[in-house]
Amino acid sequence: SMPGRRESDGRALADAEGQVAFTLEDMLAVPQGRFWMGCDKDRDSNCEKDEYPERIVELDGYAIDRTEVTWADYRACVAAGACSEPVFEQCWVWTGLDQGFVLGAEVPEEMLADDHPVMCVNWTEALGYCLAAGKRLPTEAEWERAARGLDRRFYPWGNEEPDCSRAIIDGCGDFTAPVASAPAGASPVGALDMAGNVAEWVYDWWDEVGYGYRHMPSAINPEGPVRGEVRGVRGGSFYGGALDQRSSYRYGLAPGARMSIVGFRCAR
Repeated sequence: SMPGRRESDGRALADAEGQVAFTLEDMLAVPQGRFWMGCDKDRDSNCEKDEYPERIVELDGYAIDRTEVTWADYRACVAAGACSEPVFEQCWVWTGLDQGFVLGAEVPEEMLADDHPVMCVNWTEALGYCLAAGKRLPTEAEWERAARGLDRRFYPWGNEEPDCSRAIIDGCGDFTAPVASAPAGASPVGALDMAGNVAEWVYDWWDEVGYGYRHMPSAINPEGPVRGEVRGVRGGSFYGGALDQRSSYRYGLAPGARMSIVGFRCAR
């Protein structure tokens, strides 16, 4: 069900049940229906092997956050005692081409601004925030449906190559940008930064044969493999090039991993 918009005054509010309800950006309704998930090698020569076979997936209606969760959102949760501060010493921070990712490197000050997407959070913390907010993490299928719509487009905005007006990617600056900085990159349902800015944790365990026959039992509300070692990550980031921004692109990280290029958004 689509929740009403809450006034965004940055404070955590207590609702009637005494549960902590955070002031959140609005959510977008995604109607029930079927869509093409994955990548078809005949249409997209850039498919990676964990992206095919393409298949039709059916989802119930759901809602997804319009933007990535911001530092302001996450700090409100920390202040309310429902979330924990990210452990930056355990975060793999992108420092540029010379040294690449460095464990525990200082995160550039710009990236910690209130309106930038939260990052350096692990999967458990992302899930915890969403649950505290009365939401959950989107499944891979829900994430991809919200990013692509119904017409098998390669990117949230269509089939044209990314540029900095559509997605904050490699070449658009060395950091995250405030969420919703690239409105031309909105997906058909209106979701922003589904490509670029930060990549995003999703609920499912990830498997490189995720769409292979081992995990094909359900094409209705799929939730991925029953068990695994790594959780799914979706969407490119400010670190990634054009091919990483394709809506079918996927990879996995250990649930305890923290990276300066990975944040999240919630669904319900």
